[in-house]
Amino acid sequence: MDATSLDQRAIRAPGAILAIAGGIVALHALRVALQIGADPFAFAASDLWRGRAYTLLTHMLVHANWAHVVTNAVFILAFGAPVGRLLGQDVRGAILVSTFFVVCGVMAALGFAGLDLAFPPGGQRGVEDSMIGASGAAAGLMGAASRLMGRTPRAAGAPGRPRLGPMLSRSSMGLAASWVVVNLVVGLTGLAPGVEGAGIAWQAHLVGFAVGLILIGPFARLAGAPRNDS
Repeated sequence: MDATSLDQRAIRAPGAILAIAGGIVALHALRVALQIGADPFAFAASDLWRGRAYTLLTHMLVHANWAHVVTNAVFILAFGAPVGRLLGQDVRGAILVSTFFVVCGVMAALGFAGLDLAFPPGGQRGVEDSMIGASGAAAGLMGAASRLMGRTPRAAGAPGRPRLGPMLSRSSMGLAASWVVVNLVVGLTGLAPGVEGAGIAWQAHLVGFAVGLILIGPFARLAGAPRNDS
């Protein structure tokens, strides 16, 4: 395989990943055009016992502004491409990667809720934050992709398909440590470009990364991907 084909493969995201990234951008454009607010779709911990558990899903479909949605779309494309290639680019693979994305997003939201209840804003009981955006799910793709860094394609049977590495590899733990530091700094200082004074759901970012790091193993087995090696 020549260098040109390798380069093309590196930048060509699977269809399911393109659809997810393009979908959140299109939905944001539609919401802005129709002047629909984001609040009805936002997720908060209290939604779980107020009959609004559907916001575990809907929060991923709306974003605060263009900077927010474009940032998430770029993350999805960057980290979702290798994950999509691992899980397969046929219909089954598209279903698996889409399910993986949604599961990471839901688990990230639940983690956000748990941490928000344990450490309420300002330390005031009864006060809660809400969240919107697909960043928790995107962080799940990032956690999964960390296990593919530096892995070589399978030699036979699945040309170009990456091989899943160990969960505790140096690349995975290095990226995890960096992600924790970045999100703790953002959470403590509130410094983040393009958020226009809104808070950052750093809890969802951390939980999403951990969920993706762990669950990519079972999903890879379902996809019949190359087995882990050391």
